[in-house]
Amino acid sequence: GSWMARKGVDLLAPILRQLGEGFVLHYTGGPAAEKDKAQMPPNMIDMGRLQGDAAVVAAMQNADALLFPSRSEGHPLVAIEAMACGLPIIGMHGSSVSEAVTDGQTGLLCPQNDVAAFVTATRSLAADHIRYASLAQAARLQAVEHFSETTMIDAYLHLYHCITTGSQGAL
Repeated sequence: GSWMARKGVDLLAPILRQLGEGFVLHYTGGPAAEKDKAQMPPNMIDMGRLQGDAAVVAAMQNADALLFPSRSEGHPLVAIEAMACGLPIIGMHGSSVSEAVTDGQTGLLCPQNDVAAFVTATRSLAADHIRYASLAQAARLQAVEHFSETTMIDAYLHLYHCITTGSQGAL
């Protein structure tokens, strides 16, 4: 995504500083993140801009979770992609992320701008392997069931049918 405050990038360094060297964040900042690198702790590693779906999938399959403190998202595509790869999401309440992530079931949602809550959520997920596995499995299942191409096409066709026929159906 874009390297800007509405995406929560200003929260990443404080979160990783508090997490310490036992945690590493691989992020996709690229040239836009250059101005902030001097203030970043050493446990933040820039992967640059990922090119193509295969690179995104590979990066996600090498990750343990998606740390996603975005304050504002239209459609939380990156969160859904991560869930499809079996990653639990550590995100923020108050954005559209909560439309894709079910707190405590497919990820952990933190109060807006609460660095300590992100640190606590990250540590708790890393410490509880059973909970982690449950969240990861549920994240994958939810992404496939609610956001697969077939599911989305069927939902649009149903919506268009209801609009064109004037029926309410099960909107």
